[in-house]
Amino acid sequence: MPIKAVVFDIDGTLVQSTPHCLRTTNQLLVENGKPALSAEEYKAATKWDTPTRFTVHLHGEAALSAPNFEELYKDGLRLGGQFDERYVATLSADNCPLFTDIKPSLLTLPSSSPDGVKIAALTNACVAYAEKVLLAHGISSSFGAIEGADSVPASKPSPLGLLQICERLGVEPAETLMVGDAVGDGKAGVSAGCRSLGVSWGSYTAETLEESRQFSEGVVGTREEMWAKIESLLVTMASS
Repeated sequence: MPIKAVVFDIDGTLVQSTPHCLRTTNQLLVENGKPALSAEEYKAATKWDTPTRFTVHLHGEAALSAPNFEELYKDGLRLGGQFDERYVATLSADNCPLFTDIKPSLLTLPSSSPDGVKIAALTNACVAYAEKVLLAHGISSSFGAIEGADSVPASKPSPLGLLQICERLGVEPAETLMVGDAVGDGKAGVSAGCRSLGVSWGSYTAETLEESRQFSEGVVGTREEMWAKIESLLVTMASS
C-alpha cells in the first residue's frame, strides 16, 4: 500500500525550540519558588505533555503514581496553561528556528509522489503553538492537518492523535508515516498501525531511539537522510 501521508512531530524534528521552551519553563518555575532546570532535565521531561511535565517539575516524577495525583495535576494544569500562554505569545521565527534543510524540502515534498503526499503535524505542545510556529516560518499552508495535545483525545504516545489526523486527511494508518525525535512518536505510530521514522537531532540519541524498537523505518541522523528515506518510501511503495 503506497504511503499517502507524512505526519511530522514539531519540536526537535522540524523546529529547534529547546532554548525558548527551557527559558520559559525556568521563568515560571523560579517565579513559583522552584529551582531552574538544566537542559538535560528539560529534555528528559519532553516525553510528557505540558500539564504532566509541569506536574513532574513541581512535585517530582513520583507524583505520577501518587494516590493524590489528581490534586497534584491541578498544579501542573495551572502552570502548564501559563506556560502555553507565555510561550506562544513570545515565540518567533528567531527564537524557534527551523532546523537547516527543512523548509525547501518540505515545500517540495507533495510533488515527490505521483498523486501528491499529504503532510500533517502532531505535537504534544498546544495546538496554538503548532499553528503559530509553522505560520511564522511560512510553511503552515503545506499542512493538511495540525494537531496539538489539547486538540486530540490523548497526547503521544497514545495513537489517538494520529488516528484523528488520518481521518481528517482521508488516509489509512497503513498509508501514513510518523516522523519524530522521541520514543513516544514511534510508539504512537506503532500503536496506530502507521510506519514510523526516528530522527536523532532532537531530544534523544540514536541509540535510545533504536533500542526502543518503535521505528519501523529506522533512525536517521541528518535531514538529508530523512528526506532521502521519505522519498525512497514514496517511490518504493508507489511502484510495488
